[in-house]
Amino acid sequence: MSRRTPILVLILAALCLSGSGRADDVHGEPPLWQTDFEAARLLAAEQGRPLYVAFSRSGSVQACITMEKEVWRNKAFIRYAKEHFVLVWVDFPLSGISTKQQRANDALRERFGIGNWPTVMIMTPEPKVVKQLVDFDDTLTGSQHVAALDALLKDVNVQQAVPVAEERAADDGFRIWTDVKGRTVSARLLRMEGDGIVVELRSGKSVTIPLEKLSNRDLDYLNGK
Repeated sequence: MSRRTPILVLILAALCLSGSGRADDVHGEPPLWQTDFEAARLLAAEQGRPLYVAFSRSGSVQACITMEKEVWRNKAFIRYAKEHFVLVWVDFPLSGISTKQQRANDALRERFGIGNWPTVMIMTPEPKVVKQLVDFDDTLTGSQHVAALDALLKDVNVQQAVPVAEERAADDGFRIWTDVKGRTVSARLLRMEGDGIVVELRSGKSVTIPLEKLSNRDLDYLNGK
């Protein structure tokens, strides 16, 4: 049996990133939320976008439940977020989260001093916190939140952070790969093989990705090799 993981496993496991899986339930579209902060930070640097980091206690804190229902699932918010942010979901549910993800989330909570639920942080990819949002009104709508975020973006300058990803890639050969559906994974190119590429994930596993599944940005990167 081949030691390379089939593409189906890549899509379901690697591109959706490691995590509790709870992020997939926020809005019904897994690619939108990231649960790996470092991978999201590198992606934000490559794309020249700020991070929108949501700290939540889904299912246990009413304010979080309301925010999830009225804002994070809202179509206006989803549409706006796709174009302007890399979203990071840092959740503390009562159950259904892996030990690894729980430890990572605990570290982020301690790192950024989170004590209110929910808390949203707008960050540059370095990361530098530009704005911390707390005490959300329970009548807040998705459109109102979008309007506030649009005003905030005037204060976010992420262009200077782009070299962060380039420097990291030069150090270890890893880069953020994106498929045609917008799903991402951090991996290192090993070789071209037929109509695809073989990459090494940070876990050490090798996977094959068909060229037809890659974004135009990745195809341009390969053409430059």
